[in-house]
Formats: sequence, C-alpha cells, structure tokens
Amino acid sequence: MNDSEYARFKRAADFYRVDPDFRRHAAEDPAGAAGSLGFTLGDPALALRGFTVIARGCAAGEAENPYVAEYMRRNRVVSEFVAHSHGRAAFANEALFRFSDTTRNRCRMESGLLRFHDNIRYFPLCFELSLGCSVQCPFCGLDAPRWQADFRYTPENAVLWRGVLQSSVELLGPVAGSSPCYLATEPLDNPDYERFLADFEDVTGQLPQTTTAIAERDTERVRRLMCRIGADRLRRQAALRFSIRTRAQFHRIAEAFSPEELADVELLSNNPESLNQYAASGRARDGRSGKPAGLPYSICCIAGMRVNMAERTMQFVEPELPDSVFPLGVRVRETLRFDGAADFRSKLRYLTETWAVGLLPLGRPLALNRSCNVVPEENAVLFLGDGVGYRISANAYTLRTLELLDSGLTLERLQEAIRLPSEGREAYYRLMNQLFIRGYLRLAA
Repeated sequence: MNDSEYARFKRAADFYRVDPDFRRHAAEDPAGAAGSLGFTLGDPALALRGFTVIARGCAAGEAENPYVAEYMRRNRVVSEFVAHSHGRAAFANEALFRFSDTTRNRCRMESGLLRFHDNIRYFPLCFELSLGCSVQCPFCGLDAPRWQADFRYTPENAVLWRGVLQSSVELLGPVAGSSPCYLATEPLDNPDYERFLADFEDVTGQLPQTTTAIAERDTERVRRLMCRIGADRLRRQAALRFSIRTRAQFHRIAEAFSPEELADVELLSNNPESLNQYAASGRARDGRSGKPAGLPYSICCIAGMRVNMAERTMQFVEPELPDSVFPLGVRVRETLRFDGAADFRSKLRYLTETWAVGLLPLGRPLALNRSCNVVPEENAVLFLGDGVGYRISANAYTLRTLELLDSGLTLERLQEAIRLPSEGREAYYRLMNQLFIRGYLRLAA
C-alpha cells in the first residue's frame, strides 16, 4: 500500500473514531462516506472493516486486511523504537533500569488493559516548561491547574536548561533524550517551546514526543514543528500527537491539514462523542468530562522525576491506579526545589538513588500492594492482580510474613520477626524479590 492510500485510510479511520455521523454513514455506505471526505478508497468495505477492528483494539485478528496490515506494520516500527529507547543500554545504571521495568510490571499487573498496549513505557524524567495549562480540557486526567507562567528562553534560562539537560543525560543515560517536555501542561502555551526543543536535541541528540491539544490554533506554527521533527521521526517515533477536544476542533484540523500531512500524526480522539473511553482519573473521574468515567488505569507516563522549570521544582512520582487516595493516578514520593544547574544535578542524584528502587531492598519498609488480593490455597498462597497471579508455597514462614506485611517492616526485620534461620535467607530473599519485581510488594508510603 502506498503512502497516499494509507493516508486516506487513516483520515477516514480518524473520522470514524471521532464523528458519530461519519460512523453511521460508513456503516450504510462505505464508499459514500469516503467520498464525503473528498477522496476514494481502493476497497471501501475492507477499509470499513479496518476502521472497526482498529477502533476496538483487535487489529491482530485481521492481519490479512491490507489496510490493517499496513496499520500494524507502521505500529511495529514505532514499537521497535520505543522498546529500543527503553532497553537496558539506554539507562546509565542497572538500578534505574530495574526500577523502570518493575514499575511497568506492577502497572500491568494492576491493570489488564495495559497489557494490551505494549508501547506503554514509563519515562524516568519529564519537564514542564509552563506552570499550569491554558487549555483546561474537561477530560484532563491530571486536572491541570490553570496557566500561570512560562519558563521563557532568556539567556539565563537557556544556560540553566542546557545544564539541566546535560546532568540528566549524564546521570540517567540516553533514556533522558526521550523525556517529554510537558505533562500537566500544554507545550505550545510556551512561545519558546521550539527553542527549548532545539537545545534539547543539541544536548541529548534526540527529540521527545510532543502532544498538543491546540493544533488548530496556529497551524503554521504546527507545520514548522512538523518540519523540525522531520518525516522520519514522525513515522518511526510517533513524535507528534494531536489531542482532540471537540468534534468541531477535529473538523478544523481536518480542513487545515491534508491526509498526507497527518498520516503519521496520532490523533487522540478525546471528544465526548468519540469511541475512546477516558481513564477514571482527574476531571474524567468526577464527571466533569461530559462522558462517564471508565477505564481503571493511570495516564501518568512518568516513573521518576517530574521537573517544572517555571517554578524550579522536582518531584519523584509514580503511576497509581486512580482512586480516592490517588484521584489523579499519581503518587508523589518527594518534592524538592532546585536553584541552578549544580543544585539540580545534586538533587536528581539524590531522588534517583532514594526512590528508583527496582530490586527488593533489605532496609526499606515494605507493604503489600493494595491493588492485589491474597488468596490462600491448600499448601499455597495466590497473589492476584487484574487477570494475572503469582503463586508461592505456604509454610510457617510465608504465612507469618503475610500476617506482618501491614506492619511496614523492612525485609531484615521481617526475617527476624518470623525467626528465619540464616540458611534459609537466600531462598527467602529470592521469593520476596519475585513478589517485589512483579509488583505485589511495594515500598511502604
């Protein structure tokens, strides 16, 4: 399938996800629906089938459909890039890599939905170049505060930014080059976003993904950003995404950009009429989104440092299943302020060494993950997550350990409390470490 044919298919698939009128038209007359967009599709019936299976997340079962096959081929290219950029070689040390891997294991254990999305990885670092967000999307899972200020590209700030980036690469490794420059912010709020990206690429050798919810407001600025990213990165890295807030906004984007321009730009259909469901966090959790909250997962893609350059703060954060305790789906382990690049470097090292724990520590208080259930069986104990489980042998030591997990003891204290003989400690550690790296045990709050 050539690029033009795929671009037309993707344009129609985006309409299918976003616009219920187009969905009805396509169901009745696939060729006419494509014609209403100003083009034809080679096989409208096959294309319609492709829309539906992709929208339902079951494309793998339709690999013989040429439209689905091309969609899957392009998705594999992105998946390979994501896997490589988060592989062991991308991390400066084993501990940070293990923490990233353990966090992913835990989140996939807690939410079966995440196991269907292999591209989901957790970045050890992100930057916010504004304080707050001007857009205030009604579905914002992070309930971003209103915009207050931008980190502008002054000579002083440029020196700080480059110093922060240099320390990040040196202490975290090449994975720092994938760090998003937004979280609970709109990247294009900052008039100097592209200047900061230029420095980011100069220091790290990479460009991170950009997601904007205001692509329709300044289409020429967005085109310049697309040119800066380049066709190869758009296709290979999914380096640009547009968040769709309303159906009207989507139509303005479709009028402003050709199918070919958006062939490798992901459109996140977040408008209330779309087929997408929201995560049950933030504004979507309490009904402000105009759509029932549904899916039990966190939209937080950071397991590590959240750095706000506008207010000079850095937090160590982890994704959590959103609930009354973590309504935004984020746990904040510690918050610090930094003053200058050297102070940032010192505190980045401290936060990483303190909280990026990927293997079971001996001297840190532990707790049972409150998102799992423990089910006793004959001669065994089953730890259950969302559709997965892990079974261990039941004996006097493991049963007594379960009784004490709510006490917030360290592994060393647990071994003493259950009177574990020294010759059994190595096997006991291996067992408990398996529970830890699979996410059933956690560091206590």
